[in-house]
Amino acid sequence: MDLKAKRNLDILLASEHDYPDSYTYFQIGQSYYIMGDYENACRYFEKGLNFDLSPESEFVQLMIVHYGYSLLNMDRGEDAQLFLEQVYSYFDFLADFLMVIGTVYIRNEHYMKAALQFIKATQTEKFFTLGTNSFRAYYHLGACLLYTSPSPRDKRQSR
Repeated sequence: MDLKAKRNLDILLASEHDYPDSYTYFQIGQSYYIMGDYENACRYFEKGLNFDLSPESEFVQLMIVHYGYSLLNMDRGEDAQLFLEQVYSYFDFLADFLMVIGTVYIRNEHYMKAALQFIKATQTEKFFTLGTNSFRAYYHLGACLLYTSPSPRDKRQSR
């Protein structure tokens, strides 16, 4: 367990009732996310997302991305896809967002949709995580192409 995240979580939970705002809920969700407690991370990210938020705010962007990954880590790929598609037009300028929705599409076996997101990520300048607009996106794009390509055995059988 990440001791810093645990310490921060204890402080944040103690102040949750004094500061019930989206940023506090984001920070609590982040602490749970870092600790691998995706169920509680989702719970607090959802609380944070219930406020009127600006897509330009970096903490909101991170909350959206980590909420998507938390849903994926709980095997809730369909829920993640539904949510991320609803907010797509607000966050499609962020490579990290395109990576998470592409990963959701892979998990839900929509490989061509995923490939398009990874291509778009390589053309995006804004990112938080190194490689989301370059080598990570290309790696995942290659995986999509492997999933959608017929195997050499399939090619021989079709002759």
